[in-house]
Formats: sequence, structure tokens, C-alpha cells
Amino acid sequence: FGFVFWQPDSIETGPPPYITFNSSGTRSFALLDAAFSPDRVCISEACGCVRCVDSRFGSEIWRYNPPSGNHVLRLMYRPVDGHFYGVQWEYEQGKPRIIARFAGDSGRYEEVCQLNSWCEEFCPDNESLVASIGDVISLADGRIVHRLCFPERDYPDTITA
Repeated sequence: FGFVFWQPDSIETGPPPYITFNSSGTRSFALLDAAFSPDRVCISEACGCVRCVDSRFGSEIWRYNPPSGNHVLRLMYRPVDGHFYGVQWEYEQGKPRIIARFAGDSGRYEEVCQLNSWCEEFCPDNESLVASIGDVISLADGRIVHRLCFPERDYPDTITA
């Protein structure tokens, strides 16, 4: 695997393991996340697309352009099925986030499920995602496979004895 460098004017490969990406042709101003497979790098751009790039040659394999006002906050590669997964958010109106599946070879988009949370993290097992409300969600089918008992209230700023 390599490191991702954001460079304004070119997509090119540098000496291994470095890859540089460009932002030309996009309205993006920042890289939100990157996920690595054995031979590809998938990147998401703020207010922009998700791109999958060949990690050896730097050539773009596919691109997903989300609906206006959406971007993909997090990305993860799942080796068992060879797909990339992301958390897509409609940031202009704050609509619920969704888990999106991108076919590794074509980028074909599929909605796995809708989320009822404001923050999410992919689990190290590459099989699930933990949502801020405590749901542990299967990436394979979007089912809630476990529920963590997160407190449903704010903690006080000070502790009183």
C-alpha cells in the first residue's frame, strides 16, 4: 500500500509506494477519506466524488458522483467481497446518512441501509460499522447485529462528589 498525496494539477505515480492525485475537473477542496485494496486506492472528496484509482499506474478506474449536496465521509475496503463501502451524507439539509456499497471493479453504487446516527466508524473486522447510537451494522446486508449500550444523555462537565 502507499501514501496519498493531494496535488493540484496531475494524477501520476511517483516512486513506489507513492501516488499523487489531482483535483482538476472537480469542485472539491479537500480529501475526506481514503481506503486501500491490494491494487487500488479509493478516495472521497469534500463536496465531490468518490474515485477509485489503480495504485500501480495511477489511472482512474471508476468515479461515483453523488447527488448534489452529498459526499462520502468515510471509506473502507472489504476483502471478503472486494467492494468499497462508504458513509454518504446529505450535508446541505442534514438528511440521514447511509451506508453505500461500491463494486470494486465498476463502482456500481448500491445503498446498503439508512443510518440513524451522527457519527460512524468502520470496525477493524471489515464486516461491520458502529453507529453513534450503539448499533453495530453488518455491511453485507445492513442488519443490526448487535446493540451497544451507549448512554443516551450528556455527561456533566464537572464531577461532584
